[in-house]
Amino acid sequence: MEELLENVVRKLIFKKYPYLYDVKVEDRFNDIPNLKFMVGSEYACYLKSEECLPAKKQMEIDTEVKLLFEMLSPLKKYGRVPNVSCYFDCGEGYEFHSEPGYNH
Repeated sequence: MEELLENVVRKLIFKKYPYLYDVKVEDRFNDIPNLKFMVGSEYACYLKSEECLPAKKQMEIDTEVKLLFEMLSPLKKYGRVPNVSCYFDCGEGYEFHSEPGYNH
């Protein structure tokens, strides 16, 4: 699933937001032995940007990635689509900023 989402982000999101230039998607529970039952339920999408993005732009991109992920994902464990959250790095480390009330 990680590679599929990375490819879609490169082809669709990077085209719309040309200042994004790198993406890495990771399963948050893949390397945690006592939480192996959670593998495939939550992903992190790490994006590198040439510029630091305001909260509104980060929320916009995060929402689009979530929608794409939802369209690509079959129902997984417990009958629900896995969650994905984006984090952005403009040279200062990965982080996510949002306005109050946004569900990251």
